[in-house]
Formats: sequence, C-alpha cells, structure tokens
Amino acid sequence: MWVLPEIVVRQLVDAGLKDLRKNRPAFDNLFEQLKQDELGAEYGPAYIEQIWEWFSTTKIPVIQ
Repeated sequence: MWVLPEIVVRQLVDAGLKDLRKNRPAFDNLFEQLKQDELGAEYGPAYIEQIWEWFSTTKIPVIQ
C-alpha cells in the first residue's frame, strides 16, 4: 500500500500539536529563550502565558 507523503506529514503535524497541548513543560521549553536576558524584559513568563492561552484554546487548521 502506498500512502501520499502529504497525508503522512499532515498526520504528524496534527499529532504533534495534540501532544504539545497535553504537555505544558514541553511547550514552555520551546519558549524558554523569551525569559532570558533582554528578551525577558519585554516578553517573559506573562507573554508565554498569553501564547499558551491562545495555543491551548485555538483550533489550528492543518491543511495539505
């Protein structure tokens, strides 16, 4: 059986988004840089929390 690569990639992206929504520490790790040095003054934990709120409540369509 042959599967279109686009379908495989879409499934991987969908699965990754679902897994990331279930794993807050992994999500925080992606944005850890925003807490450091000069970026921390403008962004930091409050900004990361805003990103998490958007990411965890917004349905992100994955299209082919």
